[in-house]
Amino acid sequence: MPTHDYLPTTRWMTRALGLMINAFFLLVLLLALTNEDGIPPQGWPVVVCLAVCIAGVFSACRWTRPGGRIVVAGAFALCVAALYSAFITGLPWEGLVLALVYPVPFFIVGSLFLVDGQAVEEHLNSEG
Repeated sequence: MPTHDYLPTTRWMTRALGLMINAFFLLVLLLALTNEDGIPPQGWPVVVCLAVCIAGVFSACRWTRPGGRIVVAGAFALCVAALYSAFITGLPWEGLVLALVYPVPFFIVGSLFLVDGQAVEEHLNSEG
């Protein structure tokens, strides 16, 4: 029977990367929420999508594939929300760049969780 020692290693590396990204974006979210000026109404969709991505990474640490799907879907929604917020506030080119760069870490982590979930499923199917 073949052993798959790479599965726990990739799983923990993906979890560690996800938690590092969550730590950074939780800091950004905390600073935005505790700012003395507050968040303008056009910024709330970005905050909500960011919270969905963060919650998706935490859930993907336990349930790999459904959590990965939540992270990837949240990253797409974050891209759309950042575009909306940027164009409403009058940042056409800068907003486009931010909307394309901001969700990239979540796309990467969500994809890694999905790949890891697929590998675990294949491993379990090959055992029995």
